[in-house]
Amino acid sequence: MEKQCQSCGMPLKDNQGAEADGSLNSMYCNLCYKDGSFCNPNASKEEMKLIVNNALKEKGWIAPLRWVALLQIPTLKRWRK
Repeated sequence: MEKQCQSCGMPLKDNQGAEADGSLNSMYCNLCYKDGSFCNPNASKEEMKLIVNNALKEKGWIAPLRWVALLQIPTLKRWRK
């Protein structure tokens, strides 16, 4: 199992996404992947960065920590090409 969502970078502990048959997906979190598909299938890498940045900002993460989290997004499996 991946240690973090390969779409947004969130840790996967206790929040794995699900396939259409209800089985857990070991690569994506439940905020990015439900019922066997991405929740936002047309999102771009840049859109994901904005989503993650805003979510972390709401949680009180300071700018340097958010920046470090955003650096990993292009390295995640969903965004590598």
